[in-house]
Amino acid sequence: LEPKVAQPAYAIRFESTGSSPQPYEQQLQRTKLSVKKDQPLTLSFWARADRPRSIQIELSVIQDGNWTNLGLMETLELTTQWQRVTRIIQ
Repeated sequence: LEPKVAQPAYAIRFESTGSSPQPYEQQLQRTKLSVKKDQPLTLSFWARADRPRSIQIELSVIQDGNWTNLGLMETLELTTQWQRVTRIIQ
């Protein structure tokens, strides 16, 4: 089952060439994301993997060299089948 997404659609293929003992050493980051206090933010994407594996998803910000969690930090179990992931961050 391939995802059906309304246009415009963007895709990212993340292919790791190695492994790391620390999950934060391999990251996909989005800059200039507008996050406002007391305004919900919806994160939605399709994901799959070449084999069953765990990934960590989080929403955080760095300010003055310190990372702050903005309400989303969880482990997601991926399979070889497409799955839609949607999270609403309050």
